[in-house]
Order: sequence, then C-alpha cells, then structure tokens
Amino acid sequence: MRAHASLTILCLAGAALADDGVLGTKGDAVTTPAGQGGLGVMPMLQMAFALGIVMLLLKFVLPKVMGKMNKKLVTGVNSSLKIEESATFAGGTLYIVRARSKTLLLSVSTQGVNCLADVTEPEVKTEPDFEDMFNMAPGEELPEVDESLDPAPAPVAAANSAVIETALERLSRLTG
Repeated sequence: MRAHASLTILCLAGAALADDGVLGTKGDAVTTPAGQGGLGVMPMLQMAFALGIVMLLLKFVLPKVMGKMNKKLVTGVNSSLKIEESATFAGGTLYIVRARSKTLLLSVSTQGVNCLADVTEPEVKTEPDFEDMFNMAPGEELPEVDESLDPAPAPVAAANSAVIETALERLSRLTG
C-alpha cells in the first residue's frame, strides 16, 4: 500500500511540474529556446515515471495477458476425457490423461504428442467372471473370491492350493 501511495504522489508531482503539455512534451520544437531542457530535475522525474509505468506493465499486466493467450484444453463437466495432472519440463509437457477407462501418460512437445505409457490400474477381481463359470465342472460351486484389498499371505496360499487341487481332480476325472 505504501508503494502505491508513493507512486501516486510521484505521478501527481510529475504532472504538476511538467512542461507545456500534459505528458511534459514541449509545445513547439521550433519556438522553444535552445537553452531549455537538458539534465534538470523534471526530465529525470519524467523518465522515472515512464520507467515505473513500464515496470508495472511488465510485472502485473503482461503475465495476465500471457495467461489468457495460453490455450488450454477445455472439456465439459460430464466429458469422459480429463487431464488429471500435468508437469512442464524444458522440452515440453507431460500429461496424465484419463479417457473413458484408460489412463495414459502423454508427452507433448514441439515435435508432437507421444504416448509414453498406459498407467491404468488393474481391476481387482471381486466375483467370478464367465471364464471361471465356463471352466467349472457340473455340480461344483463357484470358488469364493476374497474381497479384501490386503489379504493375508497364508489364506491366499491356502485358497490357491484349494483351487489347484480342484483343477487337478477335474483333470483326473476327465482323463479317466
């Protein structure tokens, strides 16, 4: 706030002490005596004022204008295309993009767009799928799928061995 007040006072002083015109310009270059001008206090104040305006424009106005000029991808609220994260580096920009059920890592540079990796997380199987039901022998019950995300190692090994044993029994029945 103190800087704004100082700048306002400096502007008013510059306008009050200006030469003929509003901006301190001289009325007519031909009729002006040759002795005026030079290295007085007023030309220095005018130069400092002009420099202050340029610095304010560079500091505050230019970044806002550049931000509006930078075109970004705008999608609708219910769109299946979403940019989850982005990071800028010297050669371009990295984006993590979710398109429907896929999550992709994309690199965007002046040379073009490259798909670096498919970072889609695998789905956790919560119920038997068609292949499990098809491979099941008639009369067997579906194996129960553990729905916890962090199963203990011993029950998983026991469940795996039970599934392997049932598969071996079916195989032995089929081979006769």
